[in-house]
Order: sequence, then C-alpha cells, then structure tokens
Amino acid sequence: MKYVLSSSGLNVFLKACPGSGKTESVGLKAAYEIKTWDAKIGGIAVLTQLVAERFPFLIIDECQDLSWIQLQIFMKLIEAGSRVHFVGDLNQGIYAFKKVYPQKVAEFAMCHNFETLELSKNLRSVQPIVDLCGKIVNQGNVQGVSTGTIDPSCVYFAYDAGKLQEVVGWFVSYLEEHGIKSKDAAIVARGYSTVNKLRPAASRIPQNKQLCLATAIHLWQNGGTESRGEALNCIGRFMAENFFTAETTNARAYYCPNCEPSHLRWRVFLAQILDKCVETESLQGLNQIWSKWAKIVSEQFEEIVKSCSKIEMPSQNNRSFSLRAIKGSASQTVISTLETVEKSDVSNILVTTFHQVKGRTFDAILVVSAPDKRSDGGHWSQWVDAANSDGEHARFAYVASSRPKVLLGWAIPSPSEEDEKKLKELGLTAINETGVKQ
Repeated sequence: MKYVLSSSGLNVFLKACPGSGKTESVGLKAAYEIKTWDAKIGGIAVLTQLVAERFPFLIIDECQDLSWIQLQIFMKLIEAGSRVHFVGDLNQGIYAFKKVYPQKVAEFAMCHNFETLELSKNLRSVQPIVDLCGKIVNQGNVQGVSTGTIDPSCVYFAYDAGKLQEVVGWFVSYLEEHGIKSKDAAIVARGYSTVNKLRPAASRIPQNKQLCLATAIHLWQNGGTESRGEALNCIGRFMAENFFTAETTNARAYYCPNCEPSHLRWRVFLAQILDKCVETESLQGLNQIWSKWAKIVSEQFEEIVKSCSKIEMPSQNNRSFSLRAIKGSASQTVISTLETVEKSDVSNILVTTFHQVKGRTFDAILVVSAPDKRSDGGHWSQWVDAANSDGEHARFAYVASSRPKVLLGWAIPSPSEEDEKKLKELGLTAINETGVKQ
C-alpha cells in the first residue's frame, strides 16, 4: 500500500521479487490515480484532455485484439480530440477467451465514422493459399503472389485413429522432397492436447524405465527448447521410479516427490543430471548396444546423481542402483529403439498452437485437426462450418492457414466421401503417407 499511496509526482522504483504481487500492485496504483483525478475539479475529463494533448495522433496495430475496456479508452481520447488509426485484420481475432471480439472493433469504427482503406494485395502467400483462406472466411478480393515453386500448393494428409503422430514424419518427408527446410516450417493445432501428441515422446512418456532415461538424454542433447521440457519429464519419472519409490510424486511438476518442497529446485536438479549425462561420453553415446549401455549406466549414473544432489535423497536400504537392458533388445543399439523420437524428427520444426504462430511467416505449415469434434474449434469440420463462417472456429483455421508462403497442408482424420468432396472444393489435394498425390 505504501507504493499505491505514493505521490505520482515522484520517480519511483518498485523493486519486486517473484510472487510479490507486482502486477496487482500496478493495477491498484492505476485505479488509485484514476480515482484521485476523478475527485479533482473537472474529474477524469481533465486527465483525458492532458493525455489527448500529449498524444494527438495514435496508430493502433493488431486492432482486432482490442478489448472492450481498451475501446472505451480510445473513445474518451477521440472525444478529447485525439485522432486514431486502427490497423488490422478482423478475421484474425482469436482471443474470445479473453473476451475480445473483433465485431466490437468493427462496430466501434462504424460508430465513430472511421474512413476505411484496404490493403488487398497479399505479399506473402501464393494465390491457391490465398483462395483457400477466402473460402474459410470472407476476406474480399485479395490478390496473392502469382508464382510458386510447389504444385499443388494446398494439400491434406489423412491419418487413421490412434496414429496422429505419424503425420509429423509424413510432413517432414514431404518438405524434404520439395526442398523446404524444417526450420522454415511449422506444425500447428488448436490446443495443447493435440500439440502434445505431435511432439517427440510427448504423447506418452515411455512406460519402460530404461527408455525413459535414454529418451531424456536423446532429447536433451538433440532436441530444441520445446523438447527439453519432455526430456525433464522423462528423467523426472526415471528418478521417481528408481530413487523415490516410497514417495508420492507430482506428474505436473516433472514427477517431483512430496519430500521435496521446491519444484524449481527439483527441476534444476534434473537439468544438472542431464547436463552431466550429456557431458559423459560413454553415457550420451546412444549408438551403443543396450547390453553395453545398460552396464555403463549401472556403473556411473548413481554417482552422477550424487554429484548433482541438492535434494535430500531417500535411503535405498543399501540397495545399489542398476539398469538392465530391455528384454529382447540387448544386441540392438539404444537409439534404434527410440522410435517415437527418431521417426518424428521434430527437433528442427516448430510444433505449437494456432495462437503462437499468429503474425508469423513460414515457407510451409501443417494445420492439424483434432481426431474428433470434442475439441472446441480443433476439428477441421468446425473450421469450414458454413453456418459459423464468421465465428472464431473459422478464424482459427484462417490464421493458421494464412501463415505459409508456398505450401499449406492440413492433417485430418480419415475422411468420408462427403468430406473428401468438401476438401476438394476448398482447394486441397489428397497426399498419401509416401508423398504421392491421390
């Protein structure tokens, strides 16, 4: 409260620590200052006038993301003399969960007599992609890039139930065939329930504890930033099942045992273990056969854990740690058994949600449908529902499908004949898992 009640005539540095309520304090301070101004002669109108004089001209980019309260602020500034330019694409409004509705922006512009000008030449995408986007939402007459290097530019892959993760490999192979680097492409879906099934080892942590350790090491040394979270999950479970067997663990906090009160300290502990495993040549070499690698793990892993330990380790009842080779795989290389990682090969390709690629550009993108319609706006049929063409579900698909320059792919559950007809009308060509046009 000392900060909230401090004078706005002073320069103040509010030095905050994590979890101290910094954001809430700033909100209270703003509310207090508004109330203070409102109590003065002339009230809040005087403050509004001062702001309008300081900012007589405002350009608001991404205007489709303006909330109701933000629109009310701009209304007051317009009334006080400011002139406002809104720049944006209302079809890219996908923040209803924040109570942001693009139709409110359109109504605001109409009520305040905004003059409407248009940018109708798409300098990013080839014409077939632009045309498909125009069938999802009403974008008007938009001209795209006339020439492209890939034909067809708009394709779809059909996957069978329970085999969603396979589309990642299909898409990566298709990119390679057409000379597109994985780092210049992305795979996107509506929500993380689908995204997590597409990431390596994310749809399920290996049930086999040997695979948990090997997968963690592989992801830690070869995966991108997103894969490191999965590596921590794998090593967390491995540690829980081998060193904290008597403890209840929290799967949402990398299997942190209840005896450790700090989730952050546990995460740092796991990261240190993986760092040391990767630094240890004999451990990180997953091209060894299982029988040899398991013996090395049995000899060295426990010492690595002890050298990293800032965690109180439970008694093992004088039982030393050991790891056995996977049954029936003793003569196989470790890396060859990590199928979920090797076949997915997503270490260089972004796998994320629609919201995370908004505003970005890629050479190619794969828009992945949820397997069923239980997802809120995640199933492809919800994107092309004619009765809801101005709704947010259509805008989800529009945002995702308008990101690529030369190649747009959709991945959908196996379609019926009627579904195939709809997809063809959209401009999508069926491609099988080997990359051949059907």
